[in-house]
Amino acid sequence: FHMGKQTNIGLTVSIVEGLPATQDQAGFEALTFVKVGQVTNVGPSGATASEVPSKPLETGVTEYFIGFIDFGNMTIDMDFDEDDAGQLLIRDAMDINDTSFGKEFSMELKYLSGTTRYFVGRFFGAPETAGGADSMVTMSTTYRINKQPVYVAAP
Repeated sequence: FHMGKQTNIGLTVSIVEGLPATQDQAGFEALTFVKVGQVTNVGPSGATASEVPSKPLETGVTEYFIGFIDFGNMTIDMDFDEDDAGQLLIRDAMDINDTSFGKEFSMELKYLSGTTRYFVGRFFGAPETAGGADSMVTMSTTYRINKQPVYVAAP
């Protein structure tokens, strides 16, 4: 099953506390991920580089070089489910009394096509929103990516 364009129907987000033994497909596939249920939106992610200008007076021309790389962050929204194991891991990661607090987590983003993205990072926040009339109780988290993502093409 391979396709070029695709919708996000069937997208799954799964996490596990800790890092793969190796930062590659085999390392991530050796982990036991826990699915995060009720995900309603996954925000953009991707690397950006800071710009380092060089302004030699002799030429009067600004030249740019690539500085530090920031792999960015991803916001994940979900309908709150207090019984969901994946959501519980995220809440534990933000609980200062839990051993998971501040730890790095590995993440698997899997599309219906089989295309997979693997990340390593930390969770920053897990606020709940009660909302108003005709609203679901929701939770949102920000996941800051700390290492080069691993991209695996659909089989």
